[in-house]
Amino acid sequence: MRRGKLHIGFLDSIKDPEALLRHLHDLRGEHVDYTFIKSLYHPNGELESGVGMAGHMDFRGTDAFLIADPNHHPSDDTFNTFGNNNIKSIADRVEEIRSGADSLRPFYDAQGIHNPGPVRKSLVNMYAAYGRQHNDGNERPGTSMTGRRIMKDFVRDGFSNFITGDLHNESIAHGLPMELQNVIPADTMMRAFLMDAPEMGYDLNKTVIVSPDEGAIARSKIYAASLGVEMAGYCEKKRNHDVVVNGAKRVEEMIYHSMSGTNLRGKTVIVPDDLAGTMGTMALVFEKLREMGASHVVGMAAHGICNGNGKSGPDGTANASTVMDDAYKNKLFDKQYFTNWTCIPSAVANRDYVNIVDATHLTARAINCVHTDDSMLPFYKAEHAAVQQLKSDTIHRR
Repeated sequence: MRRGKLHIGFLDSIKDPEALLRHLHDLRGEHVDYTFIKSLYHPNGELESGVGMAGHMDFRGTDAFLIADPNHHPSDDTFNTFGNNNIKSIADRVEEIRSGADSLRPFYDAQGIHNPGPVRKSLVNMYAAYGRQHNDGNERPGTSMTGRRIMKDFVRDGFSNFITGDLHNESIAHGLPMELQNVIPADTMMRAFLMDAPEMGYDLNKTVIVSPDEGAIARSKIYAASLGVEMAGYCEKKRNHDVVVNGAKRVEEMIYHSMSGTNLRGKTVIVPDDLAGTMGTMALVFEKLREMGASHVVGMAAHGICNGNGKSGPDGTANASTVMDDAYKNKLFDKQYFTNWTCIPSAVANRDYVNIVDATHLTARAINCVHTDDSMLPFYKAEHAAVQQLKSDTIHRR
């Protein structure tokens, strides 16, 4: 059942909307109306959002989808408060989402004509800010559960659907009157991996999946099913509880736990995760797998947050691009895959060993399915079949 005409609202955090509009056009066979929602910061720091700037500005009676990327805060994306130039944080971006949603509220225009606004509002936020601050029954006393609180705020703002990509923990949306569409890019990532396989020398008959930690086992099983390979095991972080770095107890060693008894020697090992922060943990996982004899190690993460600009921090810890450069130089891994769902620092994106996979079609498909109240399952089945066919073709060409 359709709820008004599809209408896309792009918040400032989306810098290149053309790819999504093109995918939606190809998918639907028709033009899709869109609008830019501008965020204005007043000199005193107050935020105000308004519909306009380009496209079709009238959301009256539409099925509105707001598109945002809270992680998009490059150094030139700033606002001025009392003469100080401030780089936008994820918290600022979340507030822009809420302010943008409020700009679509019902109103009376200058002629006194009532504009009821959209029939329905959905949020498309492929990287869910604060997704790790959830409530799964294991939260630490005295700590915030910001992800859960923000989801409640989105419900209050009138969003009835939340489309995201590889959400760290779906419990942040449990029990809320808002439908969650969590898109996993496993088949899209595996297609990119298979395209690289001949050049990189991967033996697809000796390829396995290893989870980077116990919490990512469920995700890793999805990736294993996508490629049709074995889920070999998972790694466990051994922490030094006396040393805290960047708010977390330092990981000093990785312990590997086999789930199948498979020897990793001579294997191509894929390590999937939802996001990559400092890459410090992944580097330790890569190192452990190499120690166990893996011939090729490949990392995958839906969201390449990749903290830092490649310089060492004040406490001596290295940021993501430095960690990745060192790990690659030491031959700990062969390739790292990210999707283009979020802003990836240029210091990482420009590396030869990084493959940024276009997952825009997944976003478009999820939007269309929510709009038409259809299931993503037929699409996922077709994607899986295409991956299996590509795998078979790649093996036969060797």
